[in-house]
Amino acid sequence: MDMTQIINQMIVLFLMMGTGYVCGKIGYMDSDFSKKLTNMILMVTTPAMILASVTVGEVSFSKTVAFEILAAACAVFVVLTPFAYLICKLMRIPAKDFKLYVFMLIFSNTGFMGYPVVATIFGDDAIFLASIFNMIFSIMVYSLGVWLMDSRGGKFNVKTLINPSMISSVLALVIFIFEIKIPAALALTLDSIGSITSPSAMLLIGSSLSLMPVKEIVGEIRLYPFTILKQIIIPFAMFYLFGMFIKDATLLGIMTILIAMPVASIAVMFANQYDGDAKLASKGVFITTMCSFVTIPLLCLFL
Repeated sequence: MDMTQIINQMIVLFLMMGTGYVCGKIGYMDSDFSKKLTNMILMVTTPAMILASVTVGEVSFSKTVAFEILAAACAVFVVLTPFAYLICKLMRIPAKDFKLYVFMLIFSNTGFMGYPVVATIFGDDAIFLASIFNMIFSIMVYSLGVWLMDSRGGKFNVKTLINPSMISSVLALVIFIFEIKIPAALALTLDSIGSITSPSAMLLIGSSLSLMPVKEIVGEIRLYPFTILKQIIIPFAMFYLFGMFIKDATLLGIMTILIAMPVASIAVMFANQYDGDAKLASKGVFITTMCSFVTIPLLCLFL
């Protein structure tokens, strides 16, 4: 693993995010533009990137690994959920914020930030494995996640799982398993469209952060030990725990990196939708995202 390449890529992502922050501050990326960009990323470029991961070039892993990460992703959430509850109890999180902190510990930004980081460390075809992990993430965030965030008693709705990213993940799995050949022109089109996902996503994260008052954010003291737990201690714990059962280094590394991602930006959307503390969710996203540019390279030293 080339640490220089990883550090350089994290710097590139940071600069992209910084550009988005500036664009947000000067009005080039207002809320209306950001909303449309979000829809384009979720509905067009991310699905294209997922499909391109199995249609362009040679996939370097076996079919067994694909099913192993599916099982591993299920195991991660089974283990991480009670672990998150225990940590929040030990941190003495106030009752009004308890479920939000549990949500932020469990659900990470495995899409917008996870895909480009995984691609940098493990290669473009590893995006396919990350997309399988995100299939389980989607099921969990729209079931357990809604329950945690909705004080009115949110219910799981299977329709929320029918989205372009989930559909493209299933199609990619089918293409991979049955070794379906896609016309070169179509494959290159998917690759070209998918390639704008990472810069667009980082610009979007940056513009979103530009809306938050920095002085208010940095004063949320409890988020600092929370960040150490979420992005260093928990990933290490999961790495050693699942390392006893997972022998494939790539699979274990991808899973660990995805767990170590910052708080999922969907926490803010859910907080707004279900009358939660959107300010606290925004602070969690901001601080963990900023810290990830240090914690992820440090984590990679041990993978």
